[in-house]
Amino acid sequence: MKHIFFLILSTLAFFACTPSEPQKKYSLDCYARFDEQAGKLTAEATMSESSLLPKPVEVPGGMRYQRVDMTLVPVVGLKYQHAYAADFTKDHLFGWKNAAGKILEFNMQMNALDSISFDPKVVSRKKPAHFSWKGAPLERGEALVFIWENTEKGQTIPVELYNIGASTTIDFPAVKMAEIPAGNWTYYVVRKRLTKATVDGVEVRGITEFYSRPRPVKVVD
Repeated sequence: MKHIFFLILSTLAFFACTPSEPQKKYSLDCYARFDEQAGKLTAEATMSESSLLPKPVEVPGGMRYQRVDMTLVPVVGLKYQHAYAADFTKDHLFGWKNAAGKILEFNMQMNALDSISFDPKVVSRKKPAHFSWKGAPLERGEALVFIWENTEKGQTIPVELYNIGASTTIDFPAVKMAEIPAGNWTYYVVRKRLTKATVDGVEVRGITEFYSRPRPVKVVD
């Protein structure tokens, strides 16, 4: 009996000393894009198990965007997607369930650009140009990405600018204008915003992008 009692105590001590399995940590990447010219919204989400090399994982119960089920696309790393024709919307809501079945949500906001234009109308490669728009000024975490396209030259040149403040204008520096060869160009602007949060222990990174309609512009030496 003493041997049995000792065995029971030893077993209990073993389980008491055995470290529990560390709780898994997860991160979520959310993305929403509005294409003004196409009138289309595209949303993507990827849940990853956090480690030295984050591993995309399937979410039990799936992901939802604007409370609508997203489609799992395994061929691109277990990415959830949803795209549809739509008007611009400011709020973009992603939802999923945790291990206990509780519904969790992450909302990020997108700002639009309206009536974009350069002053002067014909821009010089040797002088700064003033770009303006109607709508909210740039906020913290936002940037404007100008995509310059010239079909005749077969060129596409991206330029990213920041200008946080109360103004709805931004200076396009002469040093940046010098990167654009003279000629007839088309440009469109992407208003990009980064949002971060922690939701029920999940580190969430969100990016929204508003793609403006393309505009013609002439660049001279």
